[in-house]
Amino acid sequence: MYMGRLGFAFNMIRCVGCKTCQVACKDKNGLNSGHFFRRVIILSGEGGEVAANYSGMCCHCEHPTCVDNCDAGAMRKNEDGTVSSDSSSCIGCGACVWNCPYGGPKLSEISGVSQKCDACADLLKEGKKPTCVAACPTFALDFGDLGELEKTYGPDVIRQPPIQTNSQTDPSILIKITPSWKGACHKS
Repeated sequence: MYMGRLGFAFNMIRCVGCKTCQVACKDKNGLNSGHFFRRVIILSGEGGEVAANYSGMCCHCEHPTCVDNCDAGAMRKNEDGTVSSDSSSCIGCGACVWNCPYGGPKLSEISGVSQKCDACADLLKEGKKPTCVAACPTFALDFGDLGELEKTYGPDVIRQPPIQTNSQTDPSILIKITPSWKGACHKS
């Protein structure tokens, strides 16, 4: 079903919340204080206890609302399934930010234009993994063909980030969930 489409896999069971992926992404992209393309958050269980960590970012959706709502044409869906932004075309209206259910695009306070994760397109061209994946010390992140990732991670995955669900976007992410979070997640 996903063959030929690139995306991320996140193994919630392996993630220890160290934020190495977040820092590596921030460093590679030269992002200012308070500006993140990838962010690690703590998910709470029903009683308020820590249930799991989640490393979230742009989901490179099959049907990206950021692209659909960008009148300037700055947001683009690429042939490999990733979504990128072109800062030279962006007019800084913020439509991509407001319409993304996953918090992918961000408006830069310095340049006034939208920026977002491009899955490290420069590294992908060299046959390398995105910086966040390469930096993860527990191997909780992976990137590649979603069909192959689905075979690797098995059927016990969710296909929607646990922080927001929008089945119409069809995000390019597979998440292996921890048993303590299973009851709170929605399978799609």
